[in-house]
Amino acid sequence: MQDARRTAIHLIGGTEVCWLAAEPALSDMLADPITQLLMRRDGVQEAEIRRLASRLRQAEERRAADGRDDGAASARG
Repeated sequence: MQDARRTAIHLIGGTEVCWLAAEPALSDMLADPITQLLMRRDGVQEAEIRRLASRLRQAEERRAADGRDDGAASARG
């Protein structure tokens, strides 16, 4: 039997989704019927979520690059 702490299996609308020791992909979360119902209720479009995720990813990449630059400058002294 698989380790229950590492595996979460959800049965939703006859669809089995299995996440192994990681966060689900954005596509998987957006395909979830419950997520779709909530988004519809709140008037949120999938495209809006994808744009937001993209902007957050770009901001994180910039922060990571800035952190590497700062570390290199301080190492040189």
